[in-house]
Amino acid sequence: LSKVKPAMFEEVEYWLFSFESLGKAGQALLQLLDAESGSIDQQMALCNTILTHLNEMESFSTLQKEKGAPDRWAKGCEVGATVVTPFVKTAFLSRFKHLYS
Repeated sequence: LSKVKPAMFEEVEYWLFSFESLGKAGQALLQLLDAESGSIDQQMALCNTILTHLNEMESFSTLQKEKGAPDRWAKGCEVGATVVTPFVKTAFLSRFKHLYS
């Protein structure tokens, strides 16, 4: 990111942060799915990690929208909205419900 022009970075910063959070949530999800035989504490810690990163994505989207206000086109940023984010959320919720029960 050090070679990105400041004006460009300012335009896309929350998108980049959202993609990073999605990647971290996805990595934690893969660890969670791989740790099915691990301790419940380990699996719940991974659930907390996933939830933290998903919440970060929501925060970055809100910040992007606020940054663009009052422009009516400022809608926030939703990354991986078609495939990756729904997959991460669905798999996370499924695994969490299984752990919680």
